[in-house]
Amino acid sequence: MRIWIAATISACILSLVLIGSVHAETHVVKVRDLVFDDDELHIQTGDTVRWEWEGGTHTVTSGTGPSAPDVGDLFDVDSDFGDQVFEYVFDDAGTFPYFCRFHFASGMTGTIEVTEGTPVDAYTWGKIKKIFDTTAPRQLDR
Repeated sequence: MRIWIAATISACILSLVLIGSVHAETHVVKVRDLVFDDDELHIQTGDTVRWEWEGGTHTVTSGTGPSAPDVGDLFDVDSDFGDQVFEYVFDDAGTFPYFCRFHFASGMTGTIEVTEGTPVDAYTWGKIKKIFDTTAPRQLDR
């Protein structure tokens, strides 16, 4: 019974510690027609956004629009680059607007909202793993 209680407590502690971005994720945005599917993403630092072209001639350009002073500073990719896929890792927290240069006037825009994750360092992860290794219920020989 004590082992079961210890394992349950350990699992709860692990769940609380792991809330946040222990592992970076990849989020996919489809580029088609005059829209970016999933045009308002909420991700964590270290996550990747992957734009996949499904048709048409489009760009994925950072900034609020073609006349913004920082237009294209982070990325400016068009559909003529070959693979029809573009990935970008967001390492900083903040709000990152983007748009299609050809279809901006038609409202082809999107926003990536990036918040700080809660990474778990190797030392802490080692301690948590040790708790699990020592408190996990053992198979009893019968």
